[in-house]
Amino acid sequence: MKKIVYSFLSLGALVFSSCSSDPCKDKSAVTLCTGNGTLVSDGSNCNCSCNPGFAGTACNLSLAGIYTANSDILGTSTAVTPYTTSITLSGSTVTITKVKNSFFVNSAIGTLSGNKITLNTDQQPDNDGYKLNGSGTLSSTATQISIKMTYSISGPNANGTIVTDNISGTWTK
Repeated sequence: MKKIVYSFLSLGALVFSSCSSDPCKDKSAVTLCTGNGTLVSDGSNCNCSCNPGFAGTACNLSLAGIYTANSDILGTSTAVTPYTTSITLSGSTVTITKVKNSFFVNSAIGTLSGNKITLNTDQQPDNDGYKLNGSGTLSSTATQISIKMTYSISGPNANGTIVTDNISGTWTK
């Protein structure tokens, strides 16, 4: 008798659990994810999983483009000359460019995998003998994409001494 009761209880639980509705049912990825992602359910909510190259809650933000610093980002070896740093994303390629005095330019190429950015540590120095190494993360809201990076630039100063600037900041697009 106990087996029969347990069998009915198990069957009832199975029927009841199969009645729960999918929150993504009858919703469109084209509408909710602006055609740049797929719908995913976490059991109670329907969210977008963005295709590569897109971000935002509705996958409406393209990762491609130039990101600029919100404020001055200072290095540790020299704080005499102000500079600007920009980050460009194109597909999974990340390019960081540091411009000092409008003519002194350092750049590095790295990769974006998921939300992790890694500058290639084995890259060749640029024309001035500098190397950029570092890492960061990409995050987004419904309206903005941000990159938080920490990287270093190592190379010779005017006297030929190798110096390193350590840079940390947040860039937005």
